[in-house]
Amino acid sequence: MAKKRIPADFARKLGKRLRELRKKAKLTLKELAEKIAPDAPGYYVLLHRLETGKIKNPTVITVANYLTACNATFNELSDLLNQSAQVKSQAVTKDQVQLMTENLAEPLKTEIRQIDQRLSKTLPGQSVNQRLERVQRMIKNRLFRIRLEDTLYRFITAPEAKDYQPEELAELCRYGRKIFNIYLGTHNQEDRRRQLLARARNRLAEEHRGLAGIDLIEQEIKNLYLEVANQGLITADLSRLLLISELKSLPLAAPIRAEKRLALEKQRAEIEQARRIAGTAAVIFNKINQELKVENLDYQTRLWAIEFTRQLTATALQFESDLQEQQRQLYCLLLNARYPDLARRLFELFEKTYPRYRQLALPEKNLDFNG
Repeated sequence: MAKKRIPADFARKLGKRLRELRKKAKLTLKELAEKIAPDAPGYYVLLHRLETGKIKNPTVITVANYLTACNATFNELSDLLNQSAQVKSQAVTKDQVQLMTENLAEPLKTEIRQIDQRLSKTLPGQSVNQRLERVQRMIKNRLFRIRLEDTLYRFITAPEAKDYQPEELAELCRYGRKIFNIYLGTHNQEDRRRQLLARARNRLAEEHRGLAGIDLIEQEIKNLYLEVANQGLITADLSRLLLISELKSLPLAAPIRAEKRLALEKQRAEIEQARRIAGTAAVIFNKINQELKVENLDYQTRLWAIEFTRQLTATALQFESDLQEQQRQLYCLLLNARYPDLARRLFELFEKTYPRYRQLALPEKNLDFNG
């Protein structure tokens, strides 16, 4: 049967009618979206497109959800449906409504058929319970990966690992993931596990001779496996722990690889330190300027003075544990300054001011940009 053609202005008329129903229900777009899809913050955009007629072939599901949220029914749209189906009679029979429903929902039916075809290929012959078991296995694997990455991050940030090169840490993390999978895959198979662990260690030793930290990472992964096994997670039936209806509220974040997490932490620490240095330098320059009156200088010179003060502050903080090296680095900055006379005056005032405000750059202190 050929699909009935929907009039070009049907979407616009439908949207106008739906907007009237929403206003009659005293709902805003965002309030309506919250009722229909509370877990989709941007759903009101789709509703706005529906009301303005930009969705040319809205599905019955979308319209039905809209009407339900407004405490309305399809009877409110009977005249529009009659026009779209080009029915002469003003009454809408059940067969006509069913036919129009099939026409409007055809894109949705096509999508459902495509999904079913993909599922039949990837999960042939599996029942709904078997598919839920597959979801539970995926959740369990996610939990294991999160625990594993947390363990690896704790290992590569431990004091014992501070002397390792980044390449060594990355290789140890790869090795840790590999042997953890061996532990999980050989549960209750001690002999098989020993063989695979020995093979993995020998291969690592051949590829990376003299790599430090192998014993430490092996112990960390073994402790993790014993912890997971003692908690009963390896053979646990997750249907007792994780119900499908509770998955939305489950705090199951995606695991971040330990190396990436370490790099992000270092980047955040560098940004925070730069912010503290800039704040401390601003306070020091503000105090220096009360005597130096830099605002009387030209624009370029003022900018240079501010940057020179920041360089002095950063250098002083960097070498604070070695006062002799600190003085040497500060004098190097002074000797290479673009404006020697102004630099000497700034340096003199900096030496007097810095000891009083250096604590602002310490992590446990709050910045005071106003001095």
